[in-house]
Amino acid sequence: HARPAGDIASLVKGLDCNVQVRCGDKTADGKSVIQLMKLGAVKGSELEVKAEGQEAGKAIACLQQFMRSKL
Repeated sequence: HARPAGDIASLVKGLDCNVQVRCGDKTADGKSVIQLMKLGAVKGSELEVKAEGQEAGKAIACLQQFMRSKL
């Protein structure tokens, strides 16, 4: 869980936007490794990602590519 959470946070950390990741009834700040780990997501979990801000589109595109290729 730590490696994918760290990878996700690293992808969006430097971007000018807020990213929220939801798994079930839990929501996490996409830039926080700890919060992402607390989601308890496992392979096959459905995640909902929302981004707001100047680089929101870039964040979503990066996360889509990452999730398709790595998870």
